[in-house]
Amino acid sequence: MDYRELSNLACATLISVVEAAADMGIDIPLLWNRMTYSMENSLKGILKDANIDFSGNTAESIAKNFADNIKKLGACQRVDLREASNNKIVIALGDCIFNVAAKYLRHGKNDFIPLCPITAILGGRLEAILDKKVHIEQCEWHPEINSCVFTLLME
Repeated sequence: MDYRELSNLACATLISVVEAAADMGIDIPLLWNRMTYSMENSLKGILKDANIDFSGNTAESIAKNFADNIKKLGACQRVDLREASNNKIVIALGDCIFNVAAKYLRHGKNDFIPLCPITAILGGRLEAILDKKVHIEQCEWHPEINSCVFTLLME
């Protein structure tokens, strides 16, 4: 299976989960919050097996190490950390393995916040290390660079 086929399979799986959850009345922010918990707890071993392993002791160092790790893995071709503070991360994910799912679920809305497993990995690690709650404040789709720009807030 090549990268595109693997991406399409992962996207089809993600879309089916989002649609099933929506049919049950569960919204994407709630799913994302649960996904962050799973990524840092029950799925941590699987992520480590996938060579997703990063750390840090500040929001900035965690986000920078995350960006380096995700780029190296190839899950996103571009990861641009635009802002990192104790309460806010702005990160652009370009040519992501889940772009097909995000596009499908977006339905032409450029400000739609997709269920993003990549940001859930980052959110889970931020929550575990910094002992803060993380949520996605906004997501902007930039088709000219095939990127989602996520703003994550920490409380």
